[in-house]
Amino acid sequence: MSNKKEMTAEECMIYVNKIKEQNRLRQQKFIERKKANGEYEAYNEARTEYKREYRKKNKDDNDNNEKLKQEYNLKTLKELKDIGKDKGLKNISKTNKVDLIEMLIKI
Repeated sequence: MSNKKEMTAEECMIYVNKIKEQNRLRQQKFIERKKANGEYEAYNEARTEYKREYRKKNKDDNDNNEKLKQEYNLKTLKELKDIGKDKGLKNISKTNKVDLIEMLIKI
């Protein structure tokens, strides 16, 4: 049997804050070492490029969603239900048009 005890919510918050502080200090030391070695500019540029490449949401997705929304708004509820059935949506018989359009866009 283990001697682990359950932590209270307050103890959990204290522990999480302690870990966050340790990580913040570790990151700060890492950046100071990079600055001392003169590598910080290259590191920062690479990090910025990574963020730009992988974390940015594509505007094209939003544009496509808007186009789909406009296209689906022109269709009747019956046509939308047929499209939903073709795409594999279930339990759409009582769904209203607005909710059905949102479900179709998410697919």
